[in-house]
Amino acid sequence: MSASLLLKLSLFLGISLTGLPCAAQEKQITNVRFVTFPVLTGGEAVELIVGDGKTTAIELPTNSLSKPYQIENIRKCTLGKTVTDDEGKASFTVYGQTAALTSKEQIILVIRKGAKLSDGLELTAFDSSQKGFGGGKYFLMNASNVDIAGKIGSSTFKLTPNKHTLLAPKPSKVENNRKYLYTEIHFRKGDLQRPFYTSTWRFSENARCMVFFHHDENSKQLRTHTIRHYTE
Repeated sequence: MSASLLLKLSLFLGISLTGLPCAAQEKQITNVRFVTFPVLTGGEAVELIVGDGKTTAIELPTNSLSKPYQIENIRKCTLGKTVTDDEGKASFTVYGQTAALTSKEQIILVIRKGAKLSDGLELTAFDSSQKGFGGGKYFLMNASNVDIAGKIGSSTFKLTPNKHTLLAPKPSKVENNRKYLYTEIHFRKGDLQRPFYTSTWRFSENARCMVFFHHDENSKQLRTHTIRHYTE
């Protein structure tokens, strides 16, 4: 076979392969879990867009992470609800959305802007693989109106209102093969810094934790809302 014929054949194959439809490309399945804050009372329905004109109903728990939803080739996470008008025409009302990550394991934090989901949602995606928000990591969010600072094990943090951070603390002590984190948290209102919380937490490399600092709706006192999820 001549060199010129080989070149033409190579060019033809290159063009043919480039022109293959996207469906022939490898599909990526992403496991997506959801959690919402503030604490939600009552099961208001919400849907996730999973394709062109396709949605699936999902759960938005507040005391745990949801079950994993397997989504194919997710590029954007969009939550809302399908509504039907008087003429029977269906449309999708968007409550909130965010760009998805490339990680095959993700957590979507859903922050409600009002008492109802339909008041609007702010979505934040996290890589929940071990190298991201995996076991032994602590996600802290300041949902209060005061500054929060403290120490958890070997890690220190400072959070102004509406900010969050991710910590990977080292244990403060180990006793009988059990690991512990000495935890001390303060808040500041105006120029005054006041103690808020002192405790010793059990530490596990197989558990990720989410801690939300917030004001109780009734008493207006500063509170914590904690979610612990084992990765294994």
